[in-house]
Amino acid sequence: MKNINYALVEDTRPPLYTAMKYWGKKPHNIWHEYIKNYTGVEGIYLDPFSGSAMSALEAVKAGKRAVAFDINPLTSFLIDVFTTPFKKKSFELALENIIQKVSANINYQKLYNYNSDRNEYIIQHVKWNNGKIYEIGYFGKNHKSRKLGLPEDLDYIDFDFEQKISDWIKKIEFPKHIEISNSFRKLTENKVSSLWTKRNIYVLSLIYELILKVNDKSVQKHLLFGFIQTVHLASKMCIPRSKASNRPFSTSWGRSAYMLPKKQMEMNPLLLFESSCKGKQSVSSSLSSVQKYIGKIPKSKFLSRNDVFSFDDADIVYGIQDINTLADILPAKSVDFILTDPPYGGLVKYLDLSYIWLVWLEKFDSKYKAEFEKEITVKNDNDVNRFEQDLTRGLTNLRTVLKDNGKLVFTFHNKNLQIWNAFLRSIVNSGFEIEKVIHQQNKRSGESNVKDPYGTSSSDFYIRCVKSETQTSTKMDKKDLEEIIVNTTEELIKKRFEPTHFQILFNALLVVFSEKHYNLNNFDAKIKTVLDHYLGSKFILIDGKWWLAGMDFDSNNSKTLSNRVKIFVNKLIKENEKIKKNYIYKKVFMKFPNGMTPDVVFLKKLINNKIKE
Repeated sequence: MKNINYALVEDTRPPLYTAMKYWGKKPHNIWHEYIKNYTGVEGIYLDPFSGSAMSALEAVKAGKRAVAFDINPLTSFLIDVFTTPFKKKSFELALENIIQKVSANINYQKLYNYNSDRNEYIIQHVKWNNGKIYEIGYFGKNHKSRKLGLPEDLDYIDFDFEQKISDWIKKIEFPKHIEISNSFRKLTENKVSSLWTKRNIYVLSLIYELILKVNDKSVQKHLLFGFIQTVHLASKMCIPRSKASNRPFSTSWGRSAYMLPKKQMEMNPLLLFESSCKGKQSVSSSLSSVQKYIGKIPKSKFLSRNDVFSFDDADIVYGIQDINTLADILPAKSVDFILTDPPYGGLVKYLDLSYIWLVWLEKFDSKYKAEFEKEITVKNDNDVNRFEQDLTRGLTNLRTVLKDNGKLVFTFHNKNLQIWNAFLRSIVNSGFEIEKVIHQQNKRSGESNVKDPYGTSSSDFYIRCVKSETQTSTKMDKKDLEEIIVNTTEELIKKRFEPTHFQILFNALLVVFSEKHYNLNNFDAKIKTVLDHYLGSKFILIDGKWWLAGMDFDSNNSKTLSNRVKIFVNKLIKENEKIKKNYIYKKVFMKFPNGMTPDVVFLKKLINNKIKE
């Protein structure tokens, strides 16, 4: 086993991972490489924060057995869906039956059918601004052409439609543990049903009740998967896309929050459900690709709270399990490798956001009821200490179940360095030692990633750990702090041999401080203060980038990092004219790791200019 000591390159997501909305999906191929590299032959891989369930499937693809736990019930539902054989013909028949029944419903026709100029149309969407309609999208019932407009006869639809909606959904309130502003709770009367217009919640209820009547449980489950993908897009939280996007007929839930924006795009739930079930990014395309992508339909085993852990003949053992009870479930020193994406201290409130789906899943099966009070997160500044304590207990359990020679890799990022500190203290206080920190750049990063002079990167840091005796953070006096910041900055600029963005210097210093367990309190302010103090004596700024004082800079010098990268890329292309872009990224990341990795904006432009795919 060789350690991975450089950033890897994210690949295009396969159909398996594009169907379901999930916040902060991780790069599947990068996780695959880590799992394959660090999990031994016939070894066991563990992800205690499994999220979108991608890691468990990648483990099976890599020939490993996986344990996939998460306090979020949505994770277990996704694993159940992906590991249930897909009966495509039965699925399509059941889907068509539901579409026909809802289409024939007189109230649906009243709500979404439109007659004009002797033609029949189906309403695809309605765009609102401050409660007023400003655009309608519709298309002919017997042809595919789509139209945008604002018909004069708006009386074609009764917007105050009061048809009876399922009683159960009308009664449900947002749980008190969900972080929602008081104004939002007041605006929605704390009712979950307020996330949808009355006509949309009515149509959703029609579809849902028909799904529950399907006799084939596997088909029912896969139809419910399509329904879950529909509910957020049919909500009031989706906003119209800008004209520049040239996608007037589509929308998204773009912000990781519950909100009721002034501009809303109300989508036809039945059309959404149909496209979620069949089409390019759908249940059908996703589940049809499982066997081809993974090499098999994984066998899974759900582990309830009272079950005794065992794989039997399963590839994946999964369940709605709390990391703080993990050591009571798994045998000590039974896990070969752990790669996980722990809570980012409340940066994205996954369980809260999942409630829009869980409210429907819980009605389907009570095992999907969420226990919000057990979530490890930060919902206000006073929660940071509790976050650290909860995470430390959880990581201590990971240490117990991990083999002595096993590795633990976290992906982590948070702009709040107080939470960074809490996270790093949790690592060392739970008995782990940081072996390596890798800044995993995202090749899709935009210009804003390097324009923020004192912010942190939007990419992740991959933090590799091994077991050790409990340690504490290292303390430094002001002189030591200045010396490390100045020396690290000078060394990096000399290696790059060109003016360098502060963001790159910041990331390099964050790696150094993290690996040495230095306290990060006011870390960003300290770096700025120290570097500004030496501005003019040791450093100067060239076009806003940091360079060494008393040293001339020649952009044509072959020693600059930019020119070295250009030479290296040209060499790769010369050796192989059919070379792929991702292969070039991979080779550049390997040759120029961490702080030496070139500006991703520069690299992206360079490669795109050299290769057109």
